[in-house]
Amino acid sequence: MTDQGTVNTSDVTGRSVLAKAVLFLLAASAVGFAVSMVGHIAGWKGFDNGGESTAAGDTFWLLYFFAGIAALVVGVVALVRGLRGGPASERQAGTWALGYVVASVALIAIVDALFE
Repeated sequence: MTDQGTVNTSDVTGRSVLAKAVLFLLAASAVGFAVSMVGHIAGWKGFDNGGESTAAGDTFWLLYFFAGIAALVVGVVALVRGLRGGPASERQAGTWALGYVVASVALIAIVDALFE
């Protein structure tokens, strides 16, 4: 509780602002990734490699890409801070960011190999 009687959200969730930023970026990137993968597998116009470009396909791909890069950068910062004695939530969020980026790139390679 703060002096004004409001609840401090970091006290309730146990996550630092940096960890919340990483998780928000991961969620945004995951939405872009999921829609891009579904569109690619389902053969939606604009979601294939080298085909026609559409606003929807480009938007979701860029959401995945830029939010993923931001999550990776912020996640590495959080991981380093967490490993140097910072909150455990930062270490955990940084680990999730690294794992997500590696897993999503591997999944893209697998899907491209299977659906080409």
